[in-house]
Amino acid sequence: LGQYFTAIRRLPNFKQLNFIITSDHGMQTLSPERNIILDKYVDTADLKIISGNNPIYNLKVKHGKLEVVYQALKKVAHMHVWKHDSLPKHLHYGHNPRTLDLTLVADPGWSLYWSWHVGTEKGTHGYDPVTDRAMHAIFYAAGPAFKRGYQEHPFKNVDLYPLMAKILHLKPAPSDGNLNDIKDMLKKIK
Repeated sequence: LGQYFTAIRRLPNFKQLNFIITSDHGMQTLSPERNIILDKYVDTADLKIISGNNPIYNLKVKHGKLEVVYQALKKVAHMHVWKHDSLPKHLHYGHNPRTLDLTLVADPGWSLYWSWHVGTEKGTHGYDPVTDRAMHAIFYAAGPAFKRGYQEHPFKNVDLYPLMAKILHLKPAPSDGNLNDIKDMLKKIK
């Protein structure tokens, strides 16, 4: 970024340019001492589909086995398990058909694995962004549209779309983004 901004400062219109630097998510550090091996708690013969990756899995359970698998997973420490229709609303996928029967999410810094595939990664993402600040994306903005020295409260990445449309004087298509949640970072735009 340093090299990029050094070069771009040489442009004659540099002072007219707006910049946004962001990421799609944060990262959480992992430790091998915080691994949960899921097949220690459930019989994989009771499962039809295992979908996902550390720290989130969705499970399709064989007919008649939902309550057995759910109750077994509810007892596992450092992990949350929800049935298809009872995920917290803030996760925004409680009724999506891709969530299958059960959704498992590890606590921040904990890993979910199966005995046949224990990962060695040092970090990951996918934890609950409401309860784990490490999941928050970075966001830096500068240019004539933005207030100098202003610090915004955490916000949803979907709010960037209407923000960029506003800066570019475009009418945004309908989306889940809300400019009103982050408009205070902007100077008055004509």
